Amino acid sequence: MGKQHLLTIPATDETSIRVHVESKHRPHSGSTYTQFELVTTNPDAEFSSLAVSQPPHQEATLSIDPPRIPTGESVRFGVTGGCGLVRVAATCGGAQRTFTLPTAAFRDTCEKAISGDRSAASKVADQFTSPIQMANICGQLHTVSEIGQLLRNTVAAKPETGRALHTHRYDLIRGALTTDTGLTVETNGELEELVETLDSIRRIGSVKLIPALGDAIARCQRSPEQPKSLLEGLGYEFETITQQHRGILFVCHLAHLVRTGDIERAKSCVKTQDWGGTADYDQLKSDAEQADFAARGRKWRAVLPKSAHRNQAEFSHVLANALHWTGVNVESHSRVSEPLFDGAVHAAVDAGNRHIEGWARYERLTAKGHRLRAQNNYRPAERLFRRSERIASNYGFLPQWEPIYNTANVRASILRSTDDYDAAIETLESALDDVVEYTIPKEKLNEIVHHLKAQELETRSQIATFGDEGPTPETLLEEAETHYQAIGFERSASRVQHKRGRLDPPTQHQEMGETASPTDTEAADANTEPAQSQPTQSDPASSSESPATESTPSEPIPDATDAERIRAETQRDQFEPNPELDDSLSPTDPSQSGTGDIMTSPRDRDNPRRPSGYPDDEW
Repeated sequence: MGKQHLLTIPATDETSIRVHVESKHRPHSGSTYTQFELVTTNPDAEFSSLAVSQPPHQEATLSIDPPRIPTGESVRFGVTGGCGLVRVAATCGGAQRTFTLPTAAFRDTCEKAISGDRSAASKVADQFTSPIQMANICGQLHTVSEIGQLLRNTVAAKPETGRALHTHRYDLIRGALTTDTGLTVETNGELEELVETLDSIRRIGSVKLIPALGDAIARCQRSPEQPKSLLEGLGYEFETITQQHRGILFVCHLAHLVRTGDIERAKSCVKTQDWGGTADYDQLKSDAEQADFAARGRKWRAVLPKSAHRNQAEFSHVLANALHWTGVNVESHSRVSEPLFDGAVHAAVDAGNRHIEGWARYERLTAKGHRLRAQNNYRPAERLFRRSERIASNYGFLPQWEPIYNTANVRASILRSTDDYDAAIETLESALDDVVEYTIPKEKLNEIVHHLKAQELETRSQIATFGDEGPTPETLLEEAETHYQAIGFERSASRVQHKRGRLDPPTQHQEMGETASPTDTEAADANTEPAQSQPTQSDPASSSESPATESTPSEPIPDATDAERIRAETQRDQFEPNPELDDSLSPTDPSQSGTGDIMTSPRDRDNPRRPSGYPDDEW
């Protein structure tokens, strides 16, 4: 194979690095090696330094020759070894860029993986720390369609990669939209192809266009024009795309305008819309105030156009409700809800609506905390939940029990990760003692008790592997599974079933840290759109004076009931599982406890107008 152009990497505004590659043969040894040549596109920008290394965690062992690389307008180095990658740190034109290059053997293996060779797909995946990294690095060399095939075949060969892709599916799309290296999409056609491909892979779960675009807008921070430039740069007509799916993307744009300090511009944008039709303004507002929980985002958005012709305080009040309720109802695993809540805070402050301001501040922290928790990023999630506890203490209408519950879950996960099982059990027991002192809807309290007790039993099973006294690990896991099943936490029950299946007294402890393939239950649940991982709450205000529905008091019960009796009673209260509260695809280490299922959701609210069922999502 002669020298070929591999890719071009931007270095500065004026300079790029062109990478050429050639597979060569060593006659004396009979081996082949890959020779790379890096050339600057600007003759005035030379290479001042270059370092080549092997990425950590890579399976292949490579030899890099020569160890010291001369610098100038172009540089060459060779790599000998199997299916592997090399990491290059180059300083060119005063700017340092770090990128990863594939050997010839790796590229051959990757081509086979794209063509459907599952063994090759598994070999490619083994060179990376995550399938997201694989998609980004291989995306330098292949089309969106080819990357889709690579991911599909990788998930088929290594099913556990589907869990990581599920959790980070919107991160992957956002990176492709907003970066100029790795996997990139430059047109709306490429974006829609990527979304459709990911959505079609059963183990990844639901992936939709509007949440993907909203997630990218959520990361826009520089100027009010940035979201519009992003959409039009892809080839979308701004007015057309933002009106799809009941105007949710348009509301994301409004949230961005409010967050960047341009609420007057948001008002001007809204004046051009006609979502409310010919309906009377007061009737539209009344409908929104009295709407069922799942319809409130849509109903408040319908009020927006006519509110833009009212005074500023009235418009800000309606906008705060529209942003807040849209944030409550939207897809959970993208970060769309976070800037919507942030925008609701700004609009509520402008309207002087302390009720929505408090709820939006609280939910912004809680939504981000649950997103991080679902990614097993427990320490930053714990910090956010503790901040939400301080917010709740400042507003009498917020559920003060919920941050206690959320914090205990992630704190216990942190302690288990350091093998401090006794402290994890103490954390869970203490949280249960604290939570039962609050007024909580009976069904939700039942769920909390089962969940915390199940985690405690799972953790005790890990301690039981060290000694012969007390209940056996099998007994403890069986009890934990019963608690999970009682509340429909199928993902967690499946994890416990897998642990029980692997129990082997002589070797169980050594095996507990291994990562296992998903169970049949996970595969069966993979097409279910995960439910929202956000807080339980009572209604925020739908008028400037009072909430549409008063919140349930969150202060401790004056005459505290015995905690042990409440535990016993609620453990006997069995009710039908609610699949919308079960996140069957949250990535969970099968050796850990209590991280696989949704803990709280806005749909749990104690709301007399709450409908009997909800759509899968608001998109």
